[in-house]
Amino acid sequence: MREYLWYVLKARHRHGFGVHSPFAYDVITKVFEEKSSYYIYNDVEKERRRLLHDRTSIFFDDYGTGKSGERRICDIARKALKNASDAQLIFRTALFQKPKTVIELGTSLGLTTAYLSKAAGSGKCHTFDGCGEVVDFAKQVASNCGTAASTVFHVGDIAESLPLVIKDMESVDVVFMDANHTKEATLAYYSIIKPKLSNGSVLIMDDIHSSKGMREAWNEIRQDEKARVSFDMYGLGVIYYNEKLSRKDYIYYRD
Repeated sequence: MREYLWYVLKARHRHGFGVHSPFAYDVITKVFEEKSSYYIYNDVEKERRRLLHDRTSIFFDDYGTGKSGERRICDIARKALKNASDAQLIFRTALFQKPKTVIELGTSLGLTTAYLSKAAGSGKCHTFDGCGEVVDFAKQVASNCGTAASTVFHVGDIAESLPLVIKDMESVDVVFMDANHTKEATLAYYSIIKPKLSNGSVLIMDDIHSSKGMREAWNEIRQDEKARVSFDMYGLGVIYYNEKLSRKDYIYYRD
């Protein structure tokens, strides 16, 4: 609670007020605060409702917490899925980049994956997760949402599979990090991805204030020499990479 109150008090840039950078103003007004409804919203949210009522039990390996066991899909959905507002903001952020290559760390049941895959258009969204059984449900979501052709699923330890997949990529346009929410794992993933971040790339991080370690990871990454413009939205953090942009950090309050 104290951390959130600090965030609210520090937030200054509601609706683009007080933002002098044309780039940052465009991001706030055309991405973060865009109110248009895309047809993918209905497709994905229909899948959300289906998963929230699915009482199928699977053996769930949680690489992030180390806790494994029998879990119902509906329970995983209630705990793990990004809410519609966040997932749609992630979609708009990715879409704004017109990406060819998207990386998602943490597939879970695949709702955010579907949003990212749709944003990739004719490109590819490579999504990584440690639990094969839960990814099977994500594949069904992709099929139902019409995003199966643009989604590549990678199952296994992300620390092992990510370097193998990313090594042959020239660059990565969009990265969404929502896997192991520890400082150590987050920084390790970033060190793998960093060489592929180029002018025009964007990194989206989940749960940047969920723990002291994640706050430290967020601060270290946003202060990296390649990072240019960052937005702290409390639950989500967004960093833009473009050497032509001036270095600036924003604390942005979402209504």
